[in-house]
Amino acid sequence: MDIPFIIAQAIGPVTTVLSIWSAQLKNLKLILIFELTINAMVAASYILLGGFSGAYICIAAVLQTAVSFLFASKKKAVPHAVTGVFLLIYVILSVITYKVPMDILPGVCSLAFALAVAQKKPTGYRIYIGINSVLWVIYDIAVAAYTMILTHGLLLGSIVIALIRYDILKKEEKTTDPAP
Repeated sequence: MDIPFIIAQAIGPVTTVLSIWSAQLKNLKLILIFELTINAMVAASYILLGGFSGAYICIAAVLQTAVSFLFASKKKAVPHAVTGVFLLIYVILSVITYKVPMDILPGVCSLAFALAVAQKKPTGYRIYIGINSVLWVIYDIAVAAYTMILTHGLLLGSIVIALIRYDILKKEEKTTDPAP
């Protein structure tokens, strides 16, 4: 095993912890800060493993997350045009980095991510990032990003738990509470 491979695998546990933690947060701005950090780390891991299609997508995701954070800080929705620009960037990056059919997967992942970070509420974010996580697990298997499989798999589990805790059970509590 060479040093880049070892470093790439070592990044995985850190992103795992951050991903699980971020999925349980209620504050969208804080979620976006975690997303920015996580995507930068995952990009570094993919670069070290030679998974450049995934790395470029993650770098674009860092930029989109920063833009989304700026809008969230001003308590404004991300304009559809801005999300559209990033969707186009993800498609262009996917086309440019395409070498084998598996290279399409990061592009599809990025579309779910673009929609996730453009959400106004954490519920929408969790739904789209869950779809994103499932697709990244498949890519991680293909590029031998073993610890990223763990990251994306555990993130998916954490997202399901958060959806149940914050979005399903909380709604049930509101609908079953008797009126005062």
